[in-house]
Amino acid sequence: MAVLALAIGALGATAPAATALPLGVPPARTLCGGDGAGIGMIAAFYDPDRNYSGVPTLWIHPEFVFAPDRPGGSCGVTVTVSWRNSDTGVFGTLPPIWLDDRTPAEENVAGSWIPVGIPAGLGRVEVLIATDSPHVPGKGVFVVT
Repeated sequence: MAVLALAIGALGATAPAATALPLGVPPARTLCGGDGAGIGMIAAFYDPDRNYSGVPTLWIHPEFVFAPDRPGGSCGVTVTVSWRNSDTGVFGTLPPIWLDDRTPAEENVAGSWIPVGIPAGLGRVEVLIATDSPHVPGKGVFVVT
């Protein structure tokens, strides 16, 4: 019993605070269009220390490649982010955003992350990232404190 208490205490002592670390949201995997056909993902993360204008912010980033490779082309999709605060029941869908990478042969060289304000308030927030092309949505949960 003492060993179990010691093990639980050690886990509690070494676990980082949940609000101190950025939280990755599994990306949406998608086909994309533009100058041709491509594949890619919409990566996302939530960082409680990087809220934009005081609003909980999901940071999204497109990463696309052409299939086959087409240097100089562009590939993109319209992205929709839906959210629900599972503690309060508040939910919504943000206006669609067009994202492309302008660098189809490489992973978004510019490295630009786009802030998306989620007006969910405090609590456990579920997000869903979808596109207007065939895709597997990105889904994640983070806590706003």
